[in-house]
Amino acid sequence: MIKVYRLTTGEDLIADELDRNTNTIKLKKPFVLIPQQQAPGKPVSVGFVPYSPYAKDDEIEIKYNNVISDVIPKLELSNAYKQNTGAGIIEPSVQEKQFITESKLPELDK
Repeated sequence: MIKVYRLTTGEDLIADELDRNTNTIKLKKPFVLIPQQQAPGKPVSVGFVPYSPYAKDDEIEIKYNNVISDVIPKLELSNAYKQNTGAGIIEPSVQEKQFITESKLPELDK
């Protein structure tokens, strides 16, 4: 299952969780999420950077003690991860609630 993990280092990872026990979580193809904004008031986009670019394998284990939280990502983020990794089926988008930075601001009547 694809999840987003907040680590004690402040990094946000997205990865496919393979296994979990009391001490570690095994992840496949983990990426660090990097929020990017072109200018104030513009939508925020997310960049994907490999978590361990020098590793031979695409599976790693992280210590459970280093994870603050884990959540299931929004559909758009999950689909972007699948596109970057070539894993899984891209699911059709259903209009979800958005943050104000993810949508156009309404125009005021003059």
